Parts: sequence; C-alpha cells; structure tokens
Amino acid sequence: MTSKDVSIGRHPAEAGVRPPTEEERILGQIERGEVIAGPEGARRIAAIHQAAYGAVWDE
Repeated sequence: MTSKDVSIGRHPAEAGVRPPTEEERILGQIERGEVIAGPEGARRIAAIHQAAYGAVWDE
C-alpha cells in the first residue's frame, strides 16, 4: 500500500492489504515481547507478582 492509496481514501483491502489472522497477530506479539508465554513466561510472571505482593503461594 502506498501513501497515495491512503490519501485517496481506499480501503486497505482494496489496496491488496489484508489484516493479520489471529494466529499471526498473537505470534507477532510474542516475538516482539509484548506477550509473555510458555513455562519461562509463567516463571517471569510469578517473579513479578512475588516482587510486588510477596510470597503468596505456600511452599
């Protein structure tokens, strides 16, 4: 899509641009570090919560 396409008000789909699928959107967020996922993500989230609220889980 070019700036000309946008300036004349063409819909992105008409300019040959399609929105990402949900899978593409979520995988992109994970790759960019916007979303924490997986076992390492769970450990990082737990560490953030423990730092903020103390040890709330029984050991």
